[in-house]
Amino acid sequence: MGKKHTRTARVILAAGGTGGHLYPAISIADHLTNNGAQVVFLVSNRGIERQVLEQHGYPYLEQRITGFMGGSALNKVRSLYSIMRQSLALMGVVRKGDTVIVFGGFVSMPAASVAILKGCPLYIHEQNAVMGRANKLLSKYARTVFLSYPRTQAGSGGNGNGNGNGNGNGNGNGNGDGKFLVTGNPIRNLFSNIQPNHIPAVRPEDHTLNILVLGGSQGSRFINNLIIHTVSHITNGEHDQQGNLGTAGNLGRIQVMHQSGGKLYDETLQGYSDVGIDGIDGVDGVDSVDSIANTNSTDRTTPISVHVAPYIDDMFSAYEWSHIVVSRSGSSSVFELLQARRPCVFIPFAKAIDNHQYHNAEFIAHAGAGVILTELEATPENLINSIHTMVSNYDSVVSKLSSIGVKNSSEIIANHIFPK
Repeated sequence: MGKKHTRTARVILAAGGTGGHLYPAISIADHLTNNGAQVVFLVSNRGIERQVLEQHGYPYLEQRITGFMGGSALNKVRSLYSIMRQSLALMGVVRKGDTVIVFGGFVSMPAASVAILKGCPLYIHEQNAVMGRANKLLSKYARTVFLSYPRTQAGSGGNGNGNGNGNGNGNGNGNGDGKFLVTGNPIRNLFSNIQPNHIPAVRPEDHTLNILVLGGSQGSRFINNLIIHTVSHITNGEHDQQGNLGTAGNLGRIQVMHQSGGKLYDETLQGYSDVGIDGIDGVDGVDSVDSIANTNSTDRTTPISVHVAPYIDDMFSAYEWSHIVVSRSGSSSVFELLQARRPCVFIPFAKAIDNHQYHNAEFIAHAGAGVILTELEATPENLINSIHTMVSNYDSVVSKLSSIGVKNSSEIIANHIFPK
């Protein structure tokens, strides 16, 4: 447990490169400032962090660092050089007495290196169910390693298995020194205000199944193509006058809100056109939820309607609108769905390092509260069957989601570092 600090205590948060690292850090920063700390972010220079942090009003310093994993030998050398160069640059930024929290990835290494050299208190948060290489390397120097999942696989650095249960409670034993603490993944608490949805056992004629499709903030070409061909499969299948599709397990009428990713938006619209699906609504990300919710359900002459948005800003309303979600399984997505209590078909990114997206999704799937389809398994037929299974057992799945308690991770972490 951290010691009580004065109001001038300063915390350095090294996070970025992806939203999965940045947003948990922001959530923790909000609580740290409430506890009287000053926070400064160290981020990459990719641009997304600048835009987000300026909206939140937090000071930040951009770092010119290149990623280490997945590149050529030459790129790895360049990455190591950039990390060493940035570490030297931070010697005048990170002060002795600062507290440093890192969130994994290449952005973390310079700040953590300087913290170790200067003897600063170092904390780590691991978002995924498999500990990342940077966090695994740094964990031996950290005071506490906060884990999102009770069974995070930390490899040779310690098994990271907490004493906690599915609630995300309990202390991990890690290397046996008690430094691992299962806290869950910090996300915005507003998702817990979403009420569980319901699908009637006997669906009335005007009931429409709402399916939300998420491929991450950048979108997923694989998921986009899967949904395009699934919609084509349903549209061209056998259905009665009410639009009930026999070959899809009688799912009834369906409405899809499809987040394509900004760079893949035009390509996705063209993909629907290429398979003969006309009348796809392309909607602005800001207004997409309201524009869909205010439509008069689906056209009664067709089994399915689709609305494509490059990006959905209002995720609260999108989750609230949905009955079922089809999604990648980054840790933030998993915990958002858990808080929103929305059944999901997870399609993990096959090339994720150490297959961590698959293990993230297992956290929910093992509780019987979601389905995992690998990219090899993710065919239109299998996706339709998975959705049908969840529709048929909807209230049971929602109940299992509700039984997996979600703690206020940000508050737990902030109070652990800076007790009130």
